[in-house]
Amino acid sequence: MRRLLPALLIAAAACSEPLVPPDFVEPDAVAEVSGLVLKASGAPVVAGSVNIRCANDQFGGAAPINAEGKYRALLGASAEVLGGPSGSVLCVFTAPGGISAERTISFAPPATPPGMQVVDLRGG
Repeated sequence: MRRLLPALLIAAAACSEPLVPPDFVEPDAVAEVSGLVLKASGAPVVAGSVNIRCANDQFGGAAPINAEGKYRALLGASAEVLGGPSGSVLCVFTAPGGISAERTISFAPPATPPGMQVVDLRGG
């Protein structure tokens, strides 16, 4: 048992390290976006993803929709696209069923993020 305990502690310590892809590049600016995805009837969309494309499709991401119809995404942008260390760009949000919305999203350096921005999507 004494030999097993140090091995378990080493394994636990190794598991606590975040897994970062070797080609990961920290973005110059970030934005956190969340919202609710609703059908035209007002019922939540409870499956699929919200796809987000920003700055004329130069960057974006996807966020899963949970069982309550909610999503949350952290977006990263380069200073080159923003024209500086922070800025705002038009983003297009799409969800299953043809649901979409366009919003201007603000980005700021990771040390001083602009705060949660809410973008709800509702079918028409």
